[in-house]
Amino acid sequence: MKSKNHLAFQILQILGFSRINIRQALPKLTGITQEIVAKETGMSRQNITNTIGGYRANRKLQEQIASAWQIPVDDLFPGKSKAA
Repeated sequence: MKSKNHLAFQILQILGFSRINIRQALPKLTGITQEIVAKETGMSRQNITNTIGGYRANRKLQEQIASAWQIPVDDLFPGKSKAA
């Protein structure tokens, strides 16, 4: 079963919003802020911001961010294989 965050993500995509814009809006939409994700992952808020913005491609961090928002990592951060 898909989470409500995953369903919202998919609907926003259908409406034509880019993944980066959706990722940037998710903290306000979910109440799970970048600060909360940073604390959960042990990373700095700046690392979270850079990953959400597409400036960093640390797969482990992408997986942790996706998990915090209950959205599959391959949907949230496409084009990155697990072997990468």
